[in-house]
Amino acid sequence: MRIAVLSTQTPFVNGGAECLAQNLVSACKSMGHEVDIVSHPFSDKTPQTIRQGIELWQRENVYSWNNIPDLIICLKFPCYYINFPNKVIWLLHQYRSVYDIWDYLAQQGHQWNNKEQQLKVDIIKLDNESLKQDNPVYTISKNVSNRLLNYNQIISFPLLHPAGLAEKIKQNKSWISYQNYILAPSRLEPLKRQHLAIEALLYTKSRVKLILCGQGSEQKNMFQFIQQHKLHKKVKLLGHVSDNELIKYYKKSRAVFFAPYDEDYGYITLEAMQNKKAVITCTDSGGPLQFIQHQHNGYIEEPDPIALAKRFDQLMNSSSLAKKMGNHANKTYKQLQLSWQNVVVKLLENTNKVNPND
Repeated sequence: MRIAVLSTQTPFVNGGAECLAQNLVSACKSMGHEVDIVSHPFSDKTPQTIRQGIELWQRENVYSWNNIPDLIICLKFPCYYINFPNKVIWLLHQYRSVYDIWDYLAQQGHQWNNKEQQLKVDIIKLDNESLKQDNPVYTISKNVSNRLLNYNQIISFPLLHPAGLAEKIKQNKSWISYQNYILAPSRLEPLKRQHLAIEALLYTKSRVKLILCGQGSEQKNMFQFIQQHKLHKKVKLLGHVSDNELIKYYKKSRAVFFAPYDEDYGYITLEAMQNKKAVITCTDSGGPLQFIQHQHNGYIEEPDPIALAKRFDQLMNSSSLAKKMGNHANKTYKQLQLSWQNVVVKLLENTNKVNPND
């Protein structure tokens, strides 16, 4: 079968979504399909650029391509607005800024202008039309499915997949230990909330250290906070690290902190569990809550630095506890039986039998 995987691209950004698309392509190819990624740049700087991105996919004529696919798999907003008879949706997430993030900012007193409010109305209308189709809509997690049901009253089916580093972690035979640091690997952005972990260090009583891997817009603010509160001996900002370096940090950490706001899925949770590490997350973190059981394979706390500090100390004061919870996490991970082959089989089993070349 000839398959086109549709997504959007932010130039010079390569994150979880891009990794997912590449792994999906590799899995399809390994099962004998001819597959390629088709993407358009997308910008959400203004309501106008968002509308331009929507219109680009609405106007896209698959029949004008030199090679017409038998099937298209749509991953991200707004590529699923494309018109084609054989289309299956595996939704990474909708345009969150008019859904859960809209509500999140509203709670903080943010106000929107008329253009933004109208854009929200239009996107919700388009989503309701495009995501209600004959074929099932799949999502990458329970959290994405819950949002779709909550905001659009659309039933969808979570289809879980391995994390981006899953195969490299499996191949890495380095010894696992539980040293005196908490690892926080993620992009340094406001919604990832590494600041909660840094602030928690103001209240810890143990000799815990925090290592952050990643880059982003919050890097300067974090550095200033660390300097202001004289935390430079407790916190390391490593910036970008290679995959192999990151795996080494995973394997030697006492535990992993990953407490974003309403995360879609969260590779970091799975990567930590695969490396036998407990995950410290928060009650409103979304995706990680699908996998973490409080006080069994991790901790689920309110997004409060004092509460998090107690958990940091608890793990730091007992390497045996960290190891026990890490083993529980690894057992949970194995029980998931995540497989790219399973993903491909599920995506293809309910596709239309229409021949797009007729």
